[in-house]
Amino acid sequence: LRTRAASGDRSAEAPRGALLANLGNLHSDCDRPDRALACWQAAAEVQRRVFEREPESWLAARELAVSLSNLGGAWRRRGDVAAARGSHLEAVGLIDHVLVREPYRTEVQEALGLMLHNLTTLELAAANPAAARGYAERALAVRVEMCARNPRSGRDRQALVDIWSNRFRLA
Repeated sequence: LRTRAASGDRSAEAPRGALLANLGNLHSDCDRPDRALACWQAAAEVQRRVFEREPESWLAARELAVSLSNLGGAWRRRGDVAAARGSHLEAVGLIDHVLVREPYRTEVQEALGLMLHNLTTLELAAANPAAARGYAERALAVRVEMCARNPRSGRDRQALVDIWSNRFRLA
């Protein structure tokens, strides 16, 4: 990938962004938050370039949004609520943009549900229950719609349980 990128071959950027994002996940799983953060930042930079070249690509938007959401989680764990909120909100904005064009794309709806759940968790930790409630309600609506379309999906049902548990913490 490095050789292809050095030669100006832009087709190497999307796989490089995915690789950096996966390395971030690996570092996070191995409790190396600084390395995870650096990988996700690099992944987001690469994925942003890909998305800027392909603004109509739902996949490019989702990949960038996932990296931004991962960054939001990393910033939250570091205690930087403003940076976390900014990353999560940018991620949700990207996904909302895609859903205008493709409202029933399951992969994008799953990402939105997860990102809204992450915002709910962030706002609960930041003692902002009104914002948390709004994100939880929206996440719940996304997952209910997904379950209605695919009632046998165990992942969607589990996501509903997770969102519901946050909602009850808000009550």
